Amino acid sequence: MEPGFARCEIRPQPGDLKSLRLAYRTVRGTIRFAAEGDPAKRRYAIAVPEGVEAVALFPPELEVPLPPLGRHPLGPAQYALASGKETAFEVKAGT
Repeated sequence: MEPGFARCEIRPQPGDLKSLRLAYRTVRGTIRFAAEGDPAKRRYAIAVPEGVEAVALFPPELEVPLPPLGRHPLGPAQYALASGKETAFEVKAGT
């Protein structure tokens, strides 16, 4: 979202994968991503380097226990991720 990864968006789309782990190296450090479970109930762990403002985007019908930031212009709900540490949370399909 900004040069040098001062700000970034993370939009998880693991589909039907039961487990996924990724690491993405940036000039500010490594972003680590993990997802486990099925689409109805999935656990995420996302680690963001210090000094990076990161936003997670999820479909609005999902229950996401993170601080909400409103809606993205293209529709997804936006949630704040902590800078400099890992954020672990569980996302459930809406009821």
